[in-house]
Amino acid sequence: MRNRRITLMILVALTILAGLDLRFGVIGSAEQEFGRLKFNITYNDNNSYPSHTKTEVLTMSAADLAELAVVSKEGMINVYGIDTDQITITGKITVSAVNQEDAQNYAEALELQLKQAADRAELSLLEAERPKAVKSVKTSYEITMPKHLDLAIDAEYNQISLADLTGAVALSAGFSSVQTKNLSGSVDGTFDFTNTEFENFGGSLSSEHNFSNLVLNLDGNSSGFTFDVEVNFGKLGGNVKLDQAVGENEFAALGQVGDGKNQIMIGAHFSNVDINLR
Repeated sequence: MRNRRITLMILVALTILAGLDLRFGVIGSAEQEFGRLKFNITYNDNNSYPSHTKTEVLTMSAADLAELAVVSKEGMINVYGIDTDQITITGKITVSAVNQEDAQNYAEALELQLKQAADRAELSLLEAERPKAVKSVKTSYEITMPKHLDLAIDAEYNQISLADLTGAVALSAGFSSVQTKNLSGSVDGTFDFTNTEFENFGGSLSSEHNFSNLVLNLDGNSSGFTFDVEVNFGKLGGNVKLDQAVGENEFAALGQVGDGKNQIMIGAHFSNVDINLR
């Protein structure tokens, strides 16, 4: 993780010196300001190539499972926790290529894999070496699963949405957007060039953010939170009052609300953090 952070810092430093925009293929656009540094990050999802979409539906009993893991290189992941005893996945594979025939042939040759090993299931796309005629492959997942089941996501260039989960969540996201609602378990996350928003969050959070935005809206009905926040070259806002120790281009913030049961530990580098208690 240390090497990864150093690499990212070098990348941004070079970008600043060169006066270049950072461009990558997700969605939307955002102009962000970190202290005195201003980044104009453009997300480009334009794709003029012919495309073909293949749909698959996968199911698996969750009776013997402790965790579902999802791996995605580009696309969309929506996960909903419900009262059920199985995992149901509607997956779409969209291939863009230089012509329609190449797109259709390659899409139909691809398969989603839901594989179980011990008490862990993993969802991924089986893909061999990509033909030169194929320009992009994206996956879109609509997932329902038991709300108590643990979830692990490793994704880049994705839109991620999670709702109504009580189990532990592990998130690794790069060049993505993450939105969650009604999570009450523990969350452990690493976010690079990613906008992340937690709505009505009632659990514990341990997260690291590099060149990103975090909005953390806490559940006011929770018994309480303990805060340990460190920000380097960034901003801390919101309505939660924290004791701050300010240094040169960095500060640490500590505090407690209620009984302090849930731990909120945030490390932010060239990032903006906003914490609110609803």
